[in-house]
Amino acid sequence: MVSEDQHHTELRDRCVNEQLSSTAVPSKIVSRFIQKRREQIDFQDIVQIIIGSFAAAIVFAPTSELVTISEKLPIYKLCIIFIFSLIFIALLAYGFGGRNLHLKDIQTFGKIIPVRLILIFLISAISCLIALWIYDIITIDTPLIVIVRRFVVLFLPATWGGALIDLLHSKNK
Repeated sequence: MVSEDQHHTELRDRCVNEQLSSTAVPSKIVSRFIQKRREQIDFQDIVQIIIGSFAAAIVFAPTSELVTISEKLPIYKLCIIFIFSLIFIALLAYGFGGRNLHLKDIQTFGKIIPVRLILIFLISAISCLIALWIYDIITIDTPLIVIVRRFVVLFLPATWGGALIDLLHSKNK
């Protein structure tokens, strides 16, 4: 079975090889070539996300408010913060980023979750943990629940940083 991309490539090659004039090519095919631009994630995108998430995590990690907020907030509010973090990175990456929202044009994992969101999530999570470890806010003997609480509070600015830098980078492409 020939995929849609292969079919379009064959049509384009056939038109070029036969040296058809632009009026002989149906406008529907031409418009599909112009509009069809698959999202590509390159090394520069990954570096931009790393810079943004580390910049935000390093700035917010050493504050005493991080520890205070993480101790005082109930678990359900920490869950809300975490869910809002995920929603915000999705909005920043695809809602305001000017990227195509059609799943067929987005690199996906499991045909549903965009790879860009997974990258922002994972890079932000790693940058949060490293920033907390660098400032000795978490150590080997820190209880897991305290680590998770501090991580969730720092995760929001780190995801915002990674998604915003990625957004600014996508606007310049």
